[in-house]
Amino acid sequence: MIKVTRRALTATLLLGSTALAPMLAPGAAAAQAREVNVLLFSMPSTRGLAALADDFEAETGIKANIDVVGQDVFESRITLSFTGGARDIDVVHTPVIQVQRWVEAGWLEPMTAQIDGLDDKDDILTGPLEAYKVSGDYYGMPFFAETGLMAYRKDLLDAAGVGVPETWDEMLEVAKAVDSDDTAAIAMRVAPGQGFNMFVFPMIMRAYGGKWCALPSSATPIRKQMVI
Repeated sequence: MIKVTRRALTATLLLGSTALAPMLAPGAAAAQAREVNVLLFSMPSTRGLAALADDFEAETGIKANIDVVGQDVFESRITLSFTGGARDIDVVHTPVIQVQRWVEAGWLEPMTAQIDGLDDKDDILTGPLEAYKVSGDYYGMPFFAETGLMAYRKDLLDAAGVGVPETWDEMLEVAKAVDSDDTAAIAMRVAPGQGFNMFVFPMIMRAYGGKWCALPSSATPIRKQMVI
């Protein structure tokens, strides 16, 4: 029996573009044997992945043309490529906040059989994996998961005569003490668009039991996925 692992599946996905393909038919690059176009949005992990393209080709024989673009450019390019039927992207970085919309639009292919056939499927964190399941099918294989942490500069806190905050009220007091023309009190990921409203704010909101909206039991949402 052939052993199927996440490493082997990744090679298969890149060759056949079955996992994150924008269209149900193969793209232009996939039509050429052993060459695919991959689109990722820029972050440390994806830039590191792109740097491994030559190693990947040497090991698998698959040439991966990996394009890493800014998040603002990524959204526009995906929309233009997918809606225009350009088929110039074979494998795409699929943020979990987009997967349901892209599946409904018919831009991704299911890869349930490949995921279920993995010998090491149990090694994948359940939460990230299940986030890519829509109507019983998997539409992506997570290659990383992240969480939010607070980091601080001890020298700045010491200079301001304050300790490490343990509550949000304390955080605000520490911020007031540290803030100056030369030093920002708090630095967060607050890029316009989903950089803040879909990544940072929900992490804080949900930690305190918050929800986007609370519909009465008699309400019938038009799009269920909009009700979190």
